[in-house]
Amino acid sequence: MQLSQTKIKEGLVVKAVGRLDASWADLFMEGMLQEVRAGEHHLFIDASELTYVSSAGIRSLILLQKELFTVQGWFRIIHAVGMVRQTLALAGFEQWLLEKAPGKEEPCVREAVTDKPACFNLQWDAALSARAISAWNPWNPVRMDQCRKLVVDEQSFALGIGSAADTLDQSRELFGEFMAIQGCVAMQPPDEHSRPDYLVPEKSFLPELHSIQAILCRGAMSHLLRFSPRTEQPVHSLSTLITEAMRVTEASAIGFVIAGEIEGLVGASLLRSPGRITPETSTDFPAMRDWINFCGERMFSGEQALICGTALRNEQYHPQQGALLPLAEPGLFAHLHAAVFPYQPLPNGRIELAATVRRFFNGPPPRAVLHLLNDSRPGVGLGESALLRGACWCATLSNPEVL
Repeated sequence: MQLSQTKIKEGLVVKAVGRLDASWADLFMEGMLQEVRAGEHHLFIDASELTYVSSAGIRSLILLQKELFTVQGWFRIIHAVGMVRQTLALAGFEQWLLEKAPGKEEPCVREAVTDKPACFNLQWDAALSARAISAWNPWNPVRMDQCRKLVVDEQSFALGIGSAADTLDQSRELFGEFMAIQGCVAMQPPDEHSRPDYLVPEKSFLPELHSIQAILCRGAMSHLLRFSPRTEQPVHSLSTLITEAMRVTEASAIGFVIAGEIEGLVGASLLRSPGRITPETSTDFPAMRDWINFCGERMFSGEQALICGTALRNEQYHPQQGALLPLAEPGLFAHLHAAVFPYQPLPNGRIELAATVRRFFNGPPPRAVLHLLNDSRPGVGLGESALLRGACWCATLSNPEVL
């Protein structure tokens, strides 16, 4: 089978030449999903030179329909003739068939590529306020009397180290990385072999966490950025996205949530709970390797991430005195956690944060929760995390002094 593409005003025309059977269904599906990932959610399949379709081929079309439905998209089959048209009609899929694409089937240029992500003004005067919890100074014993309980509601997001155990005493062995957005929580238990857990608000239930280290941001987002690969910028580093968010918000301190397709994540997670540290515990190298797991390569390419965090641009900021760490761009500091999910496409244009987060948590469970880092080691460093395409909700942080 051969596939070729032509962009028209109403969508993308994909001409399929050959047989859509068990031998070619996977190739066809892979090609179509690549277009969906690239943001083409209105597809016309030109079947004028498609000579055969089997049940395997119809199944691939059904899967494509389901994928497009999640992003309010659709496909139609045009110019189908002979056996292909008859098979689809008799199988009950006549609604897929059109004689031709609406309007003139004249090629047009794909949307112009711009240097900046598309920006939507959500609420120009919106801002976030932050609250910090610091009962643990790595790698010293946890000050358990300074731990705080966080109630994660649908008007906030938070990231840090905590536990959802019933009591603070039970949490001592279970403190690990977490992130919470719009009431939905993803947590990484402090064990190399444990899978991430998650909590979703239902009716009157709101997740609660005992936290030893956290930043909680409350308020509304002022802007939405939509970004995708560009000719001169095929991937978007976190520094690039944060810098652009600071530009549109006209702020040097921001809070943000990002949902996007991963090019590569760089980060770490705890292997043991900090609640187990005593004054006699050795956390020097090489004992440190028993406490923290740092990725040895850029991870989770092609999957999807939810990232939340706070960032500050300040040449005078000292990371040792706060919760933020340096990024690749000089003078830029951030605290970032990411939850990794299997890939699912995002709708184009303006999308809502709450609905997007719920879509992630209502699908397959998270694969990992990471504290994202910039690995700046000379020669062997992995750099910082980067995304291919996605969305970034952001707003000014009104009280950056808490960072």
